[in-house]
Amino acid sequence: MGRLTIQDNDEEPSPKRRRTDSGYGGLSRSQTSDTSTKQHESWFGSGARACSPILLSDEPEVTITEESKSVIQEPAIIIYIGSVRQKVAQSKYISHIWRSGLDSPCAVCHKHFDEKGEPPIRTFTFETSEDLSEDASDITQLPIAPHPIRVFNRHFECLKLKRVKYIPISHVWHKAVSQAQVTKETTSHATRLGYQVPIRSLLALTKHFGRLEVWHDYISVPQWETTTQQQLLLQLPNIFSYPDHMIMHLDDVPLSHLKDIVESPSYNVFLEGITKMTNSRYFERMWVVLEYIQSQKAIILSQYYDVFNKPAAELSDIAGVNLGKYISRLGQSRFNEIAWAKGFQWSRRACWDDQQTWKHQDPQFRTLGAAIFIIGQKACRDHHDYFFSLRFLLNLHQDEAKITTILSDNTFESYLALCWDALHSGDYSPLLFLPLDAEEPGMRAPWLRGHSKISHKLWDYGTCRHQAKSTTIIRNDKIEPKLESIGVVQSFEHYDFFGSAESVFHQVARKIIDASGTCPKAFCSAISRIFPSAAGKGVFSTPSTIHIDDDEIESQPADLASIQKLVERLSYLTFRGEHRSEALHVSKKLLSLLGLGLPEKHSSLSRIKAASEEAQWYKKKLEGLATVKCKGCSRSFLFRATVWDLPTEAAAAEMYRIPGLLYDDTIAEGTGLMVCEGRIMGKMAYATPACECRVSELVEIKSQPPRCALPSSISGRAP
Repeated sequence: MGRLTIQDNDEEPSPKRRRTDSGYGGLSRSQTSDTSTKQHESWFGSGARACSPILLSDEPEVTITEESKSVIQEPAIIIYIGSVRQKVAQSKYISHIWRSGLDSPCAVCHKHFDEKGEPPIRTFTFETSEDLSEDASDITQLPIAPHPIRVFNRHFECLKLKRVKYIPISHVWHKAVSQAQVTKETTSHATRLGYQVPIRSLLALTKHFGRLEVWHDYISVPQWETTTQQQLLLQLPNIFSYPDHMIMHLDDVPLSHLKDIVESPSYNVFLEGITKMTNSRYFERMWVVLEYIQSQKAIILSQYYDVFNKPAAELSDIAGVNLGKYISRLGQSRFNEIAWAKGFQWSRRACWDDQQTWKHQDPQFRTLGAAIFIIGQKACRDHHDYFFSLRFLLNLHQDEAKITTILSDNTFESYLALCWDALHSGDYSPLLFLPLDAEEPGMRAPWLRGHSKISHKLWDYGTCRHQAKSTTIIRNDKIEPKLESIGVVQSFEHYDFFGSAESVFHQVARKIIDASGTCPKAFCSAISRIFPSAAGKGVFSTPSTIHIDDDEIESQPADLASIQKLVERLSYLTFRGEHRSEALHVSKKLLSLLGLGLPEKHSSLSRIKAASEEAQWYKKKLEGLATVKCKGCSRSFLFRATVWDLPTEAAAAEMYRIPGLLYDDTIAEGTGLMVCEGRIMGKMAYATPACECRVSELVEIKSQPPRCALPSSISGRAP
């Protein structure tokens, strides 16, 4: 759009005053003549204080001419940029700031932004040389702020060179503003919010911290300039990670509820506070997750623009301690009952914890699966935004990736490119995704799960605790990781481990004996694969316990002789097919000897009950038992697996282990895949070695590379 004027061509320029590059320091007022004072009074109207335009000592002077001077009845908004004082009619405010109305050369190097092909990092503060009158603009519903704003445009490198301090504000968009952004047609409500929210935020932060600059995308991003907007999307991680802290604006949570989380007289008051916070719109949306995770520290701004006195991370820790205290006092069941009645959602709280974990996690352990588990619980307006956000979180070459591909109407291709780049970086999680209901496999990449919807239900293994020994997954544009053969699948049966501990154990014990015979060591090893101890899972592991030695495949119970007698007796009774009651009695003795029915130290559940809950978590038949024949020693062993595609009788499926790979909900040397003719049929979390055989193979997973795949020379996670 054309620029607005504030100056008659036949009047002499007004005297100027100077400032520093950053907008701070040395703001000395020049003397102005009575004539120029009267001229400015005529522009401000009654009640406005006279003010001379401001000239940057190191910026070229810009003159803005008026589009139309026929009607000056409409209230106007005053904006300063460099030497220019803009007077923008409120009806044109959104179109002015979201198009080119706030454009200027860089405030530091004075070059235009198209010369470097970089977007402006646009911050703003109050221009204290001018006081606003109460009738300056009706959309502000004054008094809202004492001064107009001053806008700065800088290259990001120039901003860092001058060590400019600013605070980015992370917030959820209001529906009216979002609709205006999409339709490119504004309303008075959108205009009011587009002005009030960032200005009231700036005012609150200025009162709390003193004079400062802020970055707020209602003003800082020209939303209707597509190229610049997309360039700024790529800069978003830098914008939020560079400053010392950011603002987390919870615009629907009063300060009193935040205080109740920290110091509450009762669990009812605490629950009301934590429920109000975690049910905030902020915890529903996707973009703010990215901003929160990228930030060094998050400070909370409440509904009525109060700055909370504790950082978000500290509040999260306090909330966790208080939750534990009240659960211990009331008991889990009673606490859940009260929490449910008040509308508290554990998933929201858990996701906040996941975000905190991600912020402090070693980047080498960040995976696409864990990122999707966080992002997949959040909503966003455009499906493509998920691809931007996930690439940002994983640093997957968002600068090299073509934006046209990310924004392509072919979301399958965009998603395939994302997962392919994750595999290139040594991340196995895309191969371990669960299938979504009603999603058909793509012909070009049958292994690709989640191409129809970004959902947290794709991932169930948690955080990566240890990388695989081999991180080369893509070879010559093929998915061909180096895996360890477990063996050929001879049979598989879905099993949900539902029932009494005695009946479940009896069923599993019989299958172990059928597969491996009566060797007590083999029996105990199989029990540990099917009913793993919670202490062995990655979430409880320490670096010293991650790897197991070939000579000590499983720690064995001390009383192997007693176990052997009972296993042999059970085998005999099972073979005879008689005396079922006696067989159940023997199974019960074995169960007691192995302690599988007792709650564990790290869990309130027994190992058998845990298996049942894990199987039922999927809400469909996926978990089961597989008999597998080793290709080295030709012995057969029983394994537990999660299988979604059963092989045909003519095709033989094989199981492979991914050596070294460990997640929260897998055990050391237990993560693996079931593959049949190049297709992934299932996966394993507890497939630890059953014998001493170690046969490594390059296993090809059938797939075509994405049409937009990045060159191998730039693939891999950046340091």
